[in-house]
Amino acid sequence: MPERTDRPVVVVGAGPVGLFAALCLLARGVRPLVLEKRREPRPGSRSIGVHPPSLELLDALGLGPAFLARGVRVRRGHAFGASGEIGTVSFASCPGAHPYVLTIAQEDTESILADALETRAPGALQRGVELVSIAPHEHGVELVVRDDHGTRTIDAAAIIGCDGRRSATRVASSIASLGLTYEGAYAMADFPDTTRFGDDAAIFLGAGGLVESFPLPRQWRRWVIRRDAEGQGDVTIEEIADTVARRTGHRLPRNEARAPSAFRAERALATELARGRVALAGDAAHVVSPIGGQGMNLGWR
Repeated sequence: MPERTDRPVVVVGAGPVGLFAALCLLARGVRPLVLEKRREPRPGSRSIGVHPPSLELLDALGLGPAFLARGVRVRRGHAFGASGEIGTVSFASCPGAHPYVLTIAQEDTESILADALETRAPGALQRGVELVSIAPHEHGVELVVRDDHGTRTIDAAAIIGCDGRRSATRVASSIASLGLTYEGAYAMADFPDTTRFGDDAAIFLGAGGLVESFPLPRQWRRWVIRRDAEGQGDVTIEEIADTVARRTGHRLPRNEARAPSAFRAERALATELARGRVALAGDAAHVVSPIGGQGMNLGWR
């Protein structure tokens, strides 16, 4: 049987990496079909840092201006010790058109990418669709998926799993992921920005423990702490605000804070990044520390 040329490449996962992959396929004349298990976009700032090389990739897709319009350009970072400021890092020497890190909420990143995909390939993103199984064959991959109407089969030219750390694509392909979790637990939340840092980042390296701070659009600021002890339980705004005050002297406005969450730094790597016409990208393929949006940027590149 000759190979059909009208089948899509299926992308599993509509996070930043999956949507970006779909747009890259379109740019190369390949029809994508993006399947996302969640019925609605996930709110929240989450991964906020877009690095200079990633901005150049977005420029190539014609999306750079949309990102710049909704983000904050971080050109410097300040480091503080027990006696005050101990150094400044400038991104001015970064090569290329973007000598800065752009901070933008992940919900905005996904919105820009999804809107571009809908404009360029209407209907290419299907939400509320869950991957059930994968059956590779000589000319492609047969997928069984589930939605509100039951199960159905999709015949795809290939599949790219961009469905995160617990990737259903990787599991269905019997590809292992090997890694470890580092010592140390972290917590973060977003607060209205009452500092004088403006668009600069800050890191506090005192003996009391690590604190990081990054500007966000609309006069907000992300604060990240290393937690005092392992296994402290659910993170609260009070824990983060108290820790920041104790370690840095900054008093954060607790009543308006949002999105507290806890995380640990991990590393993991799939034993195979591609097998036949099944490929993995983003956290499905490799997991790194989430601080600074490293995982998202690595997935794009």
